Amino acid sequence: FFLDFIMEQVFKMAFVVLVCTLTFIFLINDEKRMEQLGYMRISNVVDNMDDNMDKGGDSNMDSNDGDGGGRSGGSSSSGGSSSSPPNSDTTTQPSDTSSISKLFNFYDGNPDRSIPDYSKYSLGDVPDGEFPASAWQGDAVYVNHFLDAAINLVDRTIVGIVEEYGGDSTVWEIPKYKGEQLSQGKTMKKVERSKQPSFYDEESFEGMSRRLLHAMMTNGEFNVVLAGHSAAAGHGNNFNQSSFVQFDRVMGPLMDNLGVKLKAKNMAMGTHPTVQSSLSGGAVYGSYNDVIIWDTAMTEGLPNMYPGAKEFWQNKDIGKDGFIEWLFISQMTSGEKIPFFISYPNDGTVLQNLKEKGMADVGLLNPPLHKLPRTTSEKQARMMSNSLRCLNPDEILKSYCKEIKCEGICWKERDDFTPTVQQRDIPKGCVSWHPGWREHRFTGRFLSMYILLPLRHALSVWQEETNDGNFPLPGEFWHLTERRDEMRSAAMDESEKLSTRCEELLHQMFDYDVDNPMGPEGATSHRVCHLKLTGATEYTPQNADLEERTLRSRLVGVTAPEDVKEVYEGYDDVVLLKDLVEEGGIDVEAIAAGWNGVPKPLPNNIDHARGRRKRRKRRGLRELKSLEDIGWSWFRDRVGECDGTQNTHCGRQDYECILDGRHDGIGGMQAYGTTEFIEFRLGNVKGGWVSAQFLIGKGDVEIVVEILGGGGAVVHTGKFNLLAEEGNGNRKKADAFFFPYEREFVRMRNLWNDPNAKEGEYSVRVKISSVGQRTNENPILMLTHLYWSV
Repeated sequence: FFLDFIMEQVFKMAFVVLVCTLTFIFLINDEKRMEQLGYMRISNVVDNMDDNMDKGGDSNMDSNDGDGGGRSGGSSSSGGSSSSPPNSDTTTQPSDTSSISKLFNFYDGNPDRSIPDYSKYSLGDVPDGEFPASAWQGDAVYVNHFLDAAINLVDRTIVGIVEEYGGDSTVWEIPKYKGEQLSQGKTMKKVERSKQPSFYDEESFEGMSRRLLHAMMTNGEFNVVLAGHSAAAGHGNNFNQSSFVQFDRVMGPLMDNLGVKLKAKNMAMGTHPTVQSSLSGGAVYGSYNDVIIWDTAMTEGLPNMYPGAKEFWQNKDIGKDGFIEWLFISQMTSGEKIPFFISYPNDGTVLQNLKEKGMADVGLLNPPLHKLPRTTSEKQARMMSNSLRCLNPDEILKSYCKEIKCEGICWKERDDFTPTVQQRDIPKGCVSWHPGWREHRFTGRFLSMYILLPLRHALSVWQEETNDGNFPLPGEFWHLTERRDEMRSAAMDESEKLSTRCEELLHQMFDYDVDNPMGPEGATSHRVCHLKLTGATEYTPQNADLEERTLRSRLVGVTAPEDVKEVYEGYDDVVLLKDLVEEGGIDVEAIAAGWNGVPKPLPNNIDHARGRRKRRKRRGLRELKSLEDIGWSWFRDRVGECDGTQNTHCGRQDYECILDGRHDGIGGMQAYGTTEFIEFRLGNVKGGWVSAQFLIGKGDVEIVVEILGGGGAVVHTGKFNLLAEEGNGNRKKADAFFFPYEREFVRMRNLWNDPNAKEGEYSVRVKISSVGQRTNENPILMLTHLYWSV
């Protein structure tokens, strides 16, 4: 009996030893696999400190066996042109570099590179044979080593993203479609469209690669803009949790390693469609965009946004596609570049329409949450990674997942300021139709993948051409000007006007009349679809690259109001636990930055204080009046540098959630009754078209408009009434903002529409001549936007 007992214990111990040994072997192999992907598990960083300092990618080597002296990369110069070739030296290192190693150890060994004058060529398209002899683009050894390092960096980042979300590569597959495949969504029911697959148009995939090659060949900027609604803006979360910031935190450092400055601008705005910004041409969204994304399905075409909107919305042959098409066309006609257009789920008809007419490179983006591992119980959810938890939950977990959906903050105590307004627990807007931080992060990763795949293709094409002796890379692969001109010509062709939904949209907005739905005889608002436009507004986010972007900057004869000061300066410490990599987790941001180990300090944790552009003072022979002297006042509900990027701060004002950081808000010139003329300098106007957007309260307002030409002569006078109709059952207050306007009372009006007008310098004057019955003491009207053709 005793021997049997001993043997039983021996067998048990042997079994335990065997299990432990196999587990150890598995973990060792798993750790090696992790290192091969270009990162290490965070928990082991300190233990492996000494080893990490000696590790690096085999392909990351100096060019020409140089001395390894790093030089500043492309993103450090202004205007998008670099004084040196791409390398990793511009990537900010972690404050404690003793515990990390750099996998993207790529340096240029030649300190005497010549730089072409990119400004001499359209969009920087240096012709074949005109790169200087010592330019890095023509150094085959340098380029080959750079491409090896770049491809490895992109591959590691792709694999890192896949592994972060469970390792299923099918989640990240994005097919290439063509022809009628682009509009497959029109056969889908609404519930099916939520699972509509993302795709690139087949030819457009090459177009995306071309844009990426152009940015690398010129060491320029790569501009990505999001035109969206409140969900896209990140409402319900902190701004640094929004999908576009998550995208920037991965792709920004990666592109920096490739000598490219990524500008990711979240220009989304709650409760509003894109049309009020797209009518500004490039003044709001920018003129040098490489990619623009439409994500405004909830607010595009609200039934009461303007006269005729209800009828327009119900016309299924037009629908939202008119807004999408107009956003795209305004970028094509008014931008210096023609961006790649990405749409969120829709029937795809507009994408097929734009592609068949040769107007655009297009694709569709729809992050496939339904393909992620399911969350089936609270116990299982707690065992999942924090990023994956509740992204694809069973119905029974609805209540649990709702509780952990939004985990932002509104305030952290600081020494230099104490709010007087009671702070909320989390940012406002955590509702069923707004995603939480996990979905935002996944969307940011999926958008990163949408760019990474054509970037990988672009690098392979470049490598093949270099191996074949074609260096610098021939212009046929990366020049943009010729393709841009072809697209713009198609967009501005008047012969296409009868088939574009854009024209139907503008007819409804500017010419529609209840008694005369076809509009006045000779109505010409449709022609705006083929004009180059610009504008000015007090709405945010704003285009920081444009100096005269606000209504204030164009005031004539009155003193322009100064910006409202922020309630404190310095950095915002809004780094949240859920933003950090979990123990044993995968740090995709560190991988993309080229680091092996701990991540860089988060961008929102740095001091953003910097010199601000000084407002140009206008001097006259007499003292200028104030806005109040002429019956107007200035309003803007967001203070700070609200430009849609993660590197600026917005909303540092004493209200209920100071740290939400959102950039979207309304603003304009407001009035409480009758006023004197307020005048705005437009500058050069070509095409004779000036328009405006107003927000109005309850009542009837009569407005007088004058257009002034050179020397101040009045060339046009107009008068119209703006009526905020009563009895509308769909009235909803825009409670996301401070100003007491109701969002269906948005009115757009032509102020001047003369196709035969001479090109020249103009200004516009507006006054309220009479006001109907008042029902409250709120402002009766606010002028928010001016638009004109150039």
